[in-house]
Amino acid sequence: MNTMELKIYELTSRIDAHEAKCEERDKTIFNRLESIEKRLDALNSLLTKLAVILVTGMGGILITMLMRN
Repeated sequence: MNTMELKIYELTSRIDAHEAKCEERDKTIFNRLESIEKRLDALNSLLTKLAVILVTGMGGILITMLMRN
């Protein structure tokens, strides 16, 4: 092999290694994003329930106050 072929072989090896690292990194990022998405969905659900409870409670208090008068 001549020098040019060795350089090409080395570059190909480095690119293959880089692609493997990037693929693993992408999988990790995707899994973390899925986890974050699930937590955000749970938080959104909790906040929606809390808002319904607060509105219902405030409505109950308002109706009670109006009924007293």
